[in-house]
Amino acid sequence: MNPSGNEKEKWIESVMRSVAGITPPEPNPFLHQRVLARLARRGNNMPVRWAWICAFAIAVIIGLNAAAVKEVRLAPSTDPASAVIAEYGLAVEPGDNDLVNHLRP
Repeated sequence: MNPSGNEKEKWIESVMRSVAGITPPEPNPFLHQRVLARLARRGNNMPVRWAWICAFAIAVIIGLNAAAVKEVRLAPSTDPASAVIAEYGLAVEPGDNDLVNHLRP
């Protein structure tokens, strides 16, 4: 059941009238000063132990990434067609380029 256009307009008008008298909330005027005072009391210092733990974790991640990049660079790059030929043990004659050309993208 779709409401007719007139009923819909009446409903919109009733909703708009119901929120017409609402005023936005006003924050405490001293809220900003209280927040600044709490931040100043607390300080911005991280415990030294956590700083060393974070530094160690970052160093481990960098080391693992470097090892992965080195592994990828050292891996022999093979042609996809050669990989398929080697996987299935196919024998390719020197003049038979149809199979190799068919398997290359």
